[in-house]
Amino acid sequence: MSVPIDEKLEEIAAACQRYGIERLFVFGSALRDDFKPGESDIDLLVEFGPLEITKRFHVFLDAREAFRNIFQADVDLVMQGAVKNKIIANEIDRTKKLVYGA
Repeated sequence: MSVPIDEKLEEIAAACQRYGIERLFVFGSALRDDFKPGESDIDLLVEFGPLEITKRFHVFLDAREAFRNIFQADVDLVMQGAVKNKIIANEIDRTKKLVYGA
């Protein structure tokens, strides 16, 4: 069973707007049939708009907490470009699904 993203699109969009997120993707087990509610975490890839360097960390933490509340699950929030392992980065790019943004 995968995460029912479509049921939460309004809440997701509101959080993205609140935290200056330009694009949000879901990837990993949340898109697959092996996702286990209550056990699996939800992996999100985020692209923030322009942010002052001094605010990035707090905005990141606040956004992660907002998504945890929306999904009622543990959330791994990954910033675009943060994954340095090329194999993992390529797998994320290959499998990610756009949830918010263009």
